[in-house]
Amino acid sequence: MTDTASAGVTTKQVRLFHTFGFLHLPGALADTGRAPRFTFGRDGCTRLARALLGGEVACRDGGGRLDDCASQWERRAQRPGSLVLTFRTQSRGRPQGELRFLPGTHRRSTGWDGHLGELADPVTGLGLTDREVPCCVVRMAPGDLVAYDPYTLHAAYDSTEGERLSLLYEPTESEGGTR
Repeated sequence: MTDTASAGVTTKQVRLFHTFGFLHLPGALADTGRAPRFTFGRDGCTRLARALLGGEVACRDGGGRLDDCASQWERRAQRPGSLVLTFRTQSRGRPQGELRFLPGTHRRSTGWDGHLGELADPVTGLGLTDREVPCCVVRMAPGDLVAYDPYTLHAAYDSTEGERLSLLYEPTESEGGTR
């Protein structure tokens, strides 16, 4: 069993991550004059990834990558049980950047694949603009962290390139994690 307390998350937060496919941790890395919930760096990120995925993990994205923060609705077909940790690194004069998620779409058996074409062009497919697609909007301030299953349908708007750093973790077990 993975120790969630040393990773800075509660059992409830782990359940929320598994249910909805993402978890927002506001101020997890903020410089508030007190210690953050976990240490920024490889060890803290790995502890958090272990706690959320329920086992041993390996970072597959090297030292992280700066995201191109403007994206359409997408899902990344990573190995089941994978995890992306995204950090808001700076504000560039903007108070918040947004990530949008369709909760629960990380589950491979939900039938969402049949709607990917509609989301790729929601104006034609649904008669909606990208921002009108009903979803959960996570507004990130510098120091915030969002953990999400890369298979969860997600999009980013109102952000600028280089504002978020992302790390990809995958389970090391052959069965692909505990989902």
